[in-house]
Amino acid sequence: MVAHASFTISAPVYPETNPAESLHRASRLMGTETLFHGCAWARPGDDFICLTGAFLPRAGRPAIEAIQLPRAGEMVYQGLPMARFIIAGGRSVSVPAPVTGAVLSVNSSLLNRPSAAWDAPFDEGWIARVMPTRFEDERANCAVREAFIVTREWREISEAARALESLGCHVTNASRPADFTDYARTHRGFIVVLDAESFEDEALDMAVALKSVMPEARLVVRNRENDPGEDAFRALNLFYYGVSPMDSDEWREVIASAFHEKKPFPARRPHGDPGGQTLNKIDVVNRDAEKSTLMASGELLKRNEGVGRALLETMLAHYLPIQTAYGARNHTPADWLREASRCQRLLVVDAEFSGRIPGQIRCEPIGAGDPWFAGCGQAWRVLIQPEEGGRPFEPDAAAALAAHLYRLMMEGVSTTERV
Repeated sequence: MVAHASFTISAPVYPETNPAESLHRASRLMGTETLFHGCAWARPGDDFICLTGAFLPRAGRPAIEAIQLPRAGEMVYQGLPMARFIIAGGRSVSVPAPVTGAVLSVNSSLLNRPSAAWDAPFDEGWIARVMPTRFEDERANCAVREAFIVTREWREISEAARALESLGCHVTNASRPADFTDYARTHRGFIVVLDAESFEDEALDMAVALKSVMPEARLVVRNRENDPGEDAFRALNLFYYGVSPMDSDEWREVIASAFHEKKPFPARRPHGDPGGQTLNKIDVVNRDAEKSTLMASGELLKRNEGVGRALLETMLAHYLPIQTAYGARNHTPADWLREASRCQRLLVVDAEFSGRIPGQIRCEPIGAGDPWFAGCGQAWRVLIQPEEGGRPFEPDAAAALAAHLYRLMMEGVSTTERV
């Protein structure tokens, strides 16, 4: 059973054995809106179920040796790894979950053909069907990829519209800049495709007008071959200039580049800073005077590295008073009981070598039904699958882990997150 909002529904949990039938069933449930969280995408359906996957650049596609899928019945968390591709040479590529929720089923055909996740990400390459548990809260962290096509002959550019829609874009037909300049004032992360052929001699003036009202817009010009104005178009510093007809692979690389998120380099540790100090406890008091405590065993959290640093910075950014304790420790159940009696919420963070994808977490209650914990605050264990060999998490995964730990400290763990 999976709880959603104020009601409970029965959710079947099973592996997909017939990918074509599963895709047909899922497509009937899905709406047309595709939401993106980084490279990951989700399509919500009328019954709240999301079809999920990832849009990965096809250029330079690596040789894939294996894929690790989520397990049916487990929880995945927005921003944390949902699947992992094992690349030739021992490298790996992790795909984050676009939403938090329970995995209902997985696309097991990827085990035999993992390249489908690159070749057909919105069709045969989907990864999992997920029942979201925090969709309303997390919707703001996702974005629709908008594509405006400026044309006078919609029929002549319909193949471009179909290609963009097949790549997860929401396509709007516009015949003049005013059709979307209001949108441009309040939104970022969209592209404008100018069908230069349809405007003939006025096309260059239209491109100049578009650049003047939206100088930072990702403007793509699609034009006829050997057009005499090609050099003048290119001089406008366009995002891309393409010759019609542009095939699906060309559009795919345009979209992958247009919506690529630039990642900042991790900040270096200040010179002379110890940095390696291990955090074993964090106490924080929220604005309702509620105390939350996080206890970390081993060396999971470091003061100035990875998850520990991101968590402390998040708390400081919210101007919350915190107290920290340092030094590697392995906390005992007696320690849990002592701290649980002193706070409203307790999180005990431990490493769990369960064969899951590194960075994945699961939550389990502490002291449920135990008379020793009667009268104590809410207490949970958060079990994290570490990286192999004790390597630090990738920056994106570390930031997402910190965000989820912060949320659990502030709000507690809902019953839908218990696996």
